[in-house]
Amino acid sequence: MGTRPYPTVEQRVTDRPLSVTIADAVSEATGVDTESLDPLYSVVEPGVLRSLTDTGPAVDRHVTFTWADCGVTVHADRRVVVRPHVVDGGSE
Repeated sequence: MGTRPYPTVEQRVTDRPLSVTIADAVSEATGVDTESLDPLYSVVEPGVLRSLTDTGPAVDRHVTFTWADCGVTVHADRRVVVRPHVVDGGSE
């Protein structure tokens, strides 16, 4: 049986809410429908995300949190990077 790939997903927020971009990126990385994810506000304060992106892209700031077994990093330039946590379920 093949192994499921665990891709790093990167998306940039353009014309939609940051929370939607984060949910879409996590869904893409995990294969879990966005409706099945726990609420984003349960893992990161919405005000933190707002203040981060309000600083603008010239400021090199980011916030990282775990959501749906993924490391999620949101950068001030509105770039979202999702890295699924890989759990080794057996020997190689």
